[in-house]
Amino acid sequence: AVPRTLRLSRLQLLQELSPVSCPHFCLGFSQADGAVLGRSLTTALTSGGVNVWSPTHHIRNTADRHLCSYRAARQACFVVLHLTPHFVSSPHCCLYLLAALQRPPHH
Repeated sequence: AVPRTLRLSRLQLLQELSPVSCPHFCLGFSQADGAVLGRSLTTALTSGGVNVWSPTHHIRNTADRHLCSYRAARQACFVVLHLTPHFVSSPHCCLYLLAALQRPPHH
């Protein structure tokens, strides 16, 4: 008899292989046009057990929101940015973009 193998989705595999010392996903979006999308994506991913960093959940209680955002985008396994004209015109949102572009090569 052929042994049964356990089939895992990519996100399940990520959870199994990667200890959660940093977020799996960092979401970046403009509050002007991406907040609904950001909340929906955060809810969908976290309900599946994925560790998600998003500004709506993690920036409220920090003294330096820019540094917090930059570190999250640099340390996450995946960075998802909702690029819109509002995003690109926001200095705070552009920080996400710069951090994503400066990520270490091992990511």
